[in-house]
Amino acid sequence: MLIIGAHEFGHYFAARFHKVSVTLPYFIPAPMISLSWTMGAFIQLREPIRNRKALLDIGASGPLMGFLFTIPILIIGLSTSYVGPITPGGALEGNSLVYALAKTLIFGRFLPADGIDVTINQMATAGWFGLLLTGINLLPIGQLDGGHIIYSLLGERARMLYIPVMGVLIILTLRFTEAWLLWVVLLFFFGRIYATPLDMITKLDPRRRLIGLLSIIVFIVTFIPVPIMFTSEGAGGLERQGVLLTLGVVAAANLIRGRLNRPQFRV
Repeated sequence: MLIIGAHEFGHYFAARFHKVSVTLPYFIPAPMISLSWTMGAFIQLREPIRNRKALLDIGASGPLMGFLFTIPILIIGLSTSYVGPITPGGALEGNSLVYALAKTLIFGRFLPADGIDVTINQMATAGWFGLLLTGINLLPIGQLDGGHIIYSLLGERARMLYIPVMGVLIILTLRFTEAWLLWVVLLFFFGRIYATPLDMITKLDPRRRLIGLLSIIVFIVTFIPVPIMFTSEGAGGLERQGVLLTLGVVAAANLIRGRLNRPQFRV
């Protein structure tokens, strides 16, 4: 809740800074059907985004603020977790670059390796979910935050990324994990919809281009290609259902947010 709240309030305060009418964050409860007990949160913009500067600030502030809150939570969580043998037939959380680096720095070696891995506690799990959600939100496509950022940077050229991004997600789905299947289906129908500000002529200043570059770097280091790995074929049924359902409700929440914001973003 803290990480998701920081993410949405990042959007909220950036919108208020640009004097855009916006609601406070709405949290969508999902007890018992999601590992995070929530379908996420969203804010609704009540008027159009005026220019590319505002679009980038509002789009980037959420994931960057969420990332800032995620890192200390992750470090504290990993520091209070322990290393133990991998349970046969169990499930392992996938690595992103920053997650693998954090485990390596804290435990002195890359994990998982040699049949052992970190058994993460609740706080480390929250940190891992924070990285997962940050990486998903920064996918450079459609109504996701990454789509807003890349559109503010590239304009209409951002639409050229649709096929490459979808191709990567399809490869991940077919080759590694079905966890991305729902995202592939949803983005196939809605991934071409981008937030279009009223003014696309005004250019971004160097500071905002740097913020856009920073957002791309955060996406690279937080994206988890294989969110869940199973230690044996056919194992982890309940864990698999829980993770797929969590990814599903997160996808639905993002699309709900995109559809609510679409009338204000579109000209």
